[in-house]
Amino acid sequence: MILILKEFSFVEKYYIPGKGLKNKSTQRLYIRSINKFSDFVDEKGIKVFDFRAEAFNKLLDDFRLHLKKSYNYKPGTIRITVKIVLNYFEYLEATGRISNFRSIEITDDDEVKPENIIYPEEYDKLETYLINENDYVHLFIFQIAYYCGLKNKYLRILKYTDFTIDKDGRLYYFNIITKDSPYKIYLPEKVKNTFLNINIQKNSIYILDNKGVSYYPRYLTRLFEKTCTAAGIKNYAPKDFRHSCILNYILDHGVNVDDICLRFNWGSNNIERLYKAILKSKGINVEKEREI
Repeated sequence: MILILKEFSFVEKYYIPGKGLKNKSTQRLYIRSINKFSDFVDEKGIKVFDFRAEAFNKLLDDFRLHLKKSYNYKPGTIRITVKIVLNYFEYLEATGRISNFRSIEITDDDEVKPENIIYPEEYDKLETYLINENDYVHLFIFQIAYYCGLKNKYLRILKYTDFTIDKDGRLYYFNIITKDSPYKIYLPEKVKNTFLNINIQKNSIYILDNKGVSYYPRYLTRLFEKTCTAAGIKNYAPKDFRHSCILNYILDHGVNVDDICLRFNWGSNNIERLYKAILKSKGINVEKEREI
């Protein structure tokens, strides 16, 4: 247990050890998230944190519900906000301000739910909408999100030079996010056609041209929400496209952990943690497959 001390709410100098929060928008996001948590515990009249797993996980569940009801936060925003709060507690312990926090086994809320997976008919509807709007730049971004499973921060800085057409006429994305192990992700013919369409018109090195600099993460999230709404499908976030891509790849190619980690830039095996329930519903036992 630990008393809630007001000085812990001042996060202007808070940093992730070894990394720092240099980006101003990230600093604002961290300050806003931690202040939301501070307001929440004040509203509940909490004076002491109970660092036993059951009690603290119950507090986090209540906080998630509070974010949904009070601010109408989407699941992705709730996950980010809670992660920032947990990062802050880890920082407090690392700097000697609290103890016994990192020994808690936090209930994992990252497991992907079926409602976060984009069905093929929904994706087709999205593509049809963007084609009808002649919006081929954004169509290409959605196609890469769906077929490459890139994170938001990489989608925002895609360059025309990240893509190559080989001698056989196939387009591939040259994934060098993990520079030690580059990976060629070959793309469907329709994606090549979209690329050729926008490549002819290019006037920037970036596909999403923001006058030479990248957009903020929230820009892409709003773009996805706005476009999905206009297309008449559920508001999917970039993360949902990534999860759908990874799940589809597992269903098509099996559970090859090394290949999946390399293709999707995982530092460790996240298959069981993220997709165990969904894969089990489709008759795939992750633990059994992993042993083969």
